[in-house]
Amino acid sequence: MTEKNPENLAYQPPPPYSPQQQSQPYHIPQGTTQVVTVITNAAYGPEPVVIICPSCHQQNQTKLDYESSTKTHLMAFVICLLCWPCFWMPYAIDSCKDTNHYCSSCGAYLGTYRG
Repeated sequence: MTEKNPENLAYQPPPPYSPQQQSQPYHIPQGTTQVVTVITNAAYGPEPVVIICPSCHQQNQTKLDYESSTKTHLMAFVICLLCWPCFWMPYAIDSCKDTNHYCSSCGAYLGTYRG
């Protein structure tokens, strides 16, 4: 069995960087305007919104798709307990569902509104 030498286990820092590996600062010429666009989570709502798609970079209005959620099922359950013939109503009303937003150009998923 091999014994471990404590000198080999001591921490050794990495070797220093050579001058060729150091990055040089980037200078923007005078009189040049640099535009930076920061895209954050858009505030999606129950209505379509105009947005610049992060996938295809086209500006257009979102396409909506409604999806039943836990909230929809709970509403249907409560209505079933109160008046069972009307249990289907939350499934027919879009405001009782989650609203998924998609790009109308490329179809990319953009976000969900849970109302």
